[in-house]
Amino acid sequence: MIEEIEIADLDPRQIKQLEGADRAIAKDPNYSIDIYSAILKQSPGCLELRKRLRGQQLKIAKNSKKGMSSLFGKITNAPFLFKSKSGKNPELAVGSAEELIAKNPLNIAAHHMLADACAQLEMNGTVVFAYETIRSIQPKDLANLKKLANAYLESGQSDLAIQTGNAILEINPSDGDAEDMMKRASVAVAMTQGKWEGSSNFREQLKDKEEAEALEQSAKTVNDAKGLEGLIRQAYDNVQAEPQNLNHYRQLSDYYHRYGDLQNAIAWIQQARKLEAGKGDVSLEEKERQLNLELLRGSH
Repeated sequence: MIEEIEIADLDPRQIKQLEGADRAIAKDPNYSIDIYSAILKQSPGCLELRKRLRGQQLKIAKNSKKGMSSLFGKITNAPFLFKSKSGKNPELAVGSAEELIAKNPLNIAAHHMLADACAQLEMNGTVVFAYETIRSIQPKDLANLKKLANAYLESGQSDLAIQTGNAILEINPSDGDAEDMMKRASVAVAMTQGKWEGSSNFREQLKDKEEAEALEQSAKTVNDAKGLEGLIRQAYDNVQAEPQNLNHYRQLSDYYHRYGDLQNAIAWIQQARKLEAGKGDVSLEEKERQLNLELLRGSH
């Protein structure tokens, strides 16, 4: 098992080497990359260092034509070629993946290999980072986006899972996998008290031109399922922006109720009742009672 650590947790001698590599990076990036790689090989759980290394590798690769050969394309589309390298030893596979990435940082299959090995080792942060790296190379790869969204869920980053789900739906509005994932992520957010405070940058991450246009239409009554899904996403965005506004919680619960998802409808009312303004709100208590009765009737 490999434990994920920060650079501050490394051996002091390694930290001193990294400081020297950082100072040299402007003049001799290849030297710095060699130092980063050597230390990462010794401490493969250092995610902070892996991110630093990958940033430099990708910067050089994207400015070079070497990684864009026809061979690269063939390798990228054939990840099965690397499965034999991992075998039943995921720790060995992590090292093998890094060696392949060092040779060609744009090698999608190698990043998948890293993600698969780290998933076996329960290195959730590195799994997320591997899929994020693939996204930076191929931003519209739906299969990877789905893996990234689920990795966010596994690592407890439900807000980012929802953001990624929205990105999938922008590419393929009828993607059922993304819709199911976003429902699970929404439940995770609703049932995690205090999650709002941990996602203050969520609105900025989500608010692109298309989202802003969708928000302007939030007042419209839309009865079809697709329209309701859009309104649910908008209402969730409103909660992120104004987490103390009870009306947003009521609206989100109502949309889920109309969508036929009683469990989520109840969860959002319960979340509203945890707020200071909602603790003494009799209407919220009555709403939760009615929804629970409806859920109970439906279970018989």
